[in-house]
Amino acid sequence: MFIRAICVLSLPTTASELTAKHLPCYCWPVRYFPINIDLQGRDCVVIGGGNVARRKIDSLLKAGARLKVVAPKIDEAIKERAAADKITCLERKYKRGDLEGAVLAFVAANPEVGEEVALEASRLNIPINVADIPEQCSFTLPSVSERGDLMLTVSTGGKCPAFSRAVRLKVEELIDAPHGEALELLGSVRNRLIDAGIDTNKCRDSLNKLIDSDILSLLRNGEKKKAEAAADKAVKEATAKD
Repeated sequence: MFIRAICVLSLPTTASELTAKHLPCYCWPVRYFPINIDLQGRDCVVIGGGNVARRKIDSLLKAGARLKVVAPKIDEAIKERAAADKITCLERKYKRGDLEGAVLAFVAANPEVGEEVALEASRLNIPINVADIPEQCSFTLPSVSERGDLMLTVSTGGKCPAFSRAVRLKVEELIDAPHGEALELLGSVRNRLIDAGIDTNKCRDSLNKLIDSDILSLLRNGEKKKAEAAADKAVKEATAKD
């Protein structure tokens, strides 16, 4: 059984008193809690301006976050995104206060900067991810693949991101693009059943029956109309009077 132990430490009141000893102390291995978080219109900070930072920025923008990017040198690709998206670029060194108001913080910079940012995140109770230094993280990022709104994630809890990627690539071979189309159909059916006042158990049974049908094969063969007809039939059967 994995147990996460957190030592609650008293934090210093002045910047000069901050040291690594004030970082939260985690007992390893850590058992993380999987969660999906809504970042639409919420403030996040990325410390770093290179390729690793850019990949995190792209993912955060896709989730609708507002971003502040801080680094002495910021890649031109990031600056170009800043001109079109919700990004504030500060081309300078990180300084205390840069995390104020953020809901999440990410560090893609050298280890010394990561430690300093982690200290501030701890002081402000802001979840933080420091690239390649899991002991400074309060959360880690999984390897992600998307099929429309179907999101597949694989995590090793920061132990070996390369293995996460390898496993995710294997999963991608099994979960192809039509799974995303199937999800759209199933989501539509579910909403129609809920709107019709169908109870939870009957709704679940109808959806499971549809999932076990041939809709995925139909979508793979490009027969979307037949798949939609199967979905309509499932709704009619579930809403029919006994």
